[in-house]
Amino acid sequence: MRIATIENEGSDASTGKIDIAPNRLLREEERPMERFDVCIVGSGLAGMSGAYEAARAGASVCLMGKGGVGKASATSMSAGIFTHPTEGLREEELFKATIDIGRNMNDERLVRILVTNGRTVPEFLSEVGITYETKPSGITLRRQRLMFPGVELAQLMKKVLADLGVVLFERCVTESLILERNRCIGTLNFDKNGNTFPIASHSTILATGGFCAVFGDHDNPSGLVGDGIAMGLRAGALARDLEFVQFFPIGMKQEGFPPFVLFPPYANGARIVNEKGDDVLRKRVPEETDLTRAVLLQRDKVCQAIAFEEDRGRKCYLDLSNATGWDKIDMETLNSMYQLKTYGFSPSDGKVRIRPTAHHSMGGLVIDECCQTEVIGLYAAGEVVGGLHGANRRGGNALTEAVVFGRIAGRIAAERAMGRQGTPSTRLLDDELTMKETDTTHLSKMRKAIGEVCTKSLGIVRSREGLVNGLEWVNRLRQEARSTSEVSMEDGKKDIENILVVVEGALNSALLRQESRGSHFRRDFPVEDERWLGHVEVSMSGSDLIYSFVSKKTLT
Repeated sequence: MRIATIENEGSDASTGKIDIAPNRLLREEERPMERFDVCIVGSGLAGMSGAYEAARAGASVCLMGKGGVGKASATSMSAGIFTHPTEGLREEELFKATIDIGRNMNDERLVRILVTNGRTVPEFLSEVGITYETKPSGITLRRQRLMFPGVELAQLMKKVLADLGVVLFERCVTESLILERNRCIGTLNFDKNGNTFPIASHSTILATGGFCAVFGDHDNPSGLVGDGIAMGLRAGALARDLEFVQFFPIGMKQEGFPPFVLFPPYANGARIVNEKGDDVLRKRVPEETDLTRAVLLQRDKVCQAIAFEEDRGRKCYLDLSNATGWDKIDMETLNSMYQLKTYGFSPSDGKVRIRPTAHHSMGGLVIDECCQTEVIGLYAAGEVVGGLHGANRRGGNALTEAVVFGRIAGRIAAERAMGRQGTPSTRLLDDELTMKETDTTHLSKMRKAIGEVCTKSLGIVRSREGLVNGLEWVNRLRQEARSTSEVSMEDGKKDIENILVVVEGALNSALLRQESRGSHFRRDFPVEDERWLGHVEVSMSGSDLIYSFVSKKTLT
């Protein structure tokens, strides 16, 4: 690791040492560079909400996105459901439901912020021009032209941000955070041609999403691989709850149909059955046999029920043979059912082959009520954060989280940035990056191998043997990655390194947690154990991950 000196106005230049990536050279002269009050890494709903709030506060803001703004995020793939307190869902009721579904693992400070500020979501969406329908438990975005309303939301937000003067860096990858002691003062980035460029900022917000795309079978955009978590750990932030990964139970695996997730609500009479025709929910989740409610409120148990059936060689299906109201289904009311209808499926066809798919990672970086991490000037919001959802996420809370905490991070980051003296300034890293030729097919194979490891070892049903085998594979793959030269951002070595950091953290956290709780099910420890009511926290020392268990009793 090379050490470079960064001169930051208003600070002691003699102590301005920062870590930078190897093979990046410094120019002797200082040249003009991009400088902002707030730099936001990640262009999903959390990042866009943060940019909106920071720009309205008067800060200069840039937004970095791996793809087009909003398009390479989980927001674009969402069903557009926002849960928040309403007349029919009281604040305390939503608070308790979120804690209960999270199996008491939630950071209650964050849950309180979520439910209290959730009431502001409709007003925010109205401000940016998005239309929605009011529901008993919140709101749902209207599907005017597309089946995934998150795409329309992203398109509207992009225009709003441009009008506010936010600088959008699309198809750019952030490789690392630039540090001055324990303060984040910028980012090192790649553009779409593989050229590096640094950005200096007083405040940086990580809104890079979760890491479910590391699994072989997932419903996330391919870029959601936990890079924000890995960057945060390297910078000195803490992570927690990496063992908790939520799977979505109804992923389409029907021959002749494209793979996609069937979101609730479902047609009346819809059931999940095994190949013998047994009702899986009635058999294994008897407390909630209504499919829509079960998927929203008992998602972990529904996935485990399907996994237990599949382990016994019994394939599972979405049975629509007794579904009613099929002729009245449209894109507005039952969106996922409408998707099936557009592909020519009807109840007379009977059953659709389904299988759970990795959907949402509950673990991530540790933040306080202001979205501040352990690193000064570094904030985080959205799925990159851990602790809010506990061991299992309530359906409808993810988009609300993105808006609520994205706005808080943007506002606080802007206030603190504009309160600092001077303009962000650094001695520039060399823009010229010498790229070495390598076999990008090999890296793609490594990515596929990691996905297989995650699916086998970090899937719905886990065991000590599987987790240990997964860690052995990770160690072998890390040795391969270290011997591979740098490549372009599309198949970058850095992506592989980030993935391995997060996967190792998740595997070890799952191995340490010797119980079953929420989305974490251990075949060898199949019951919940109150001795494990607490968080497995992860930190980084050099290149090593350090683990500690923090009981919730010590936090109260």
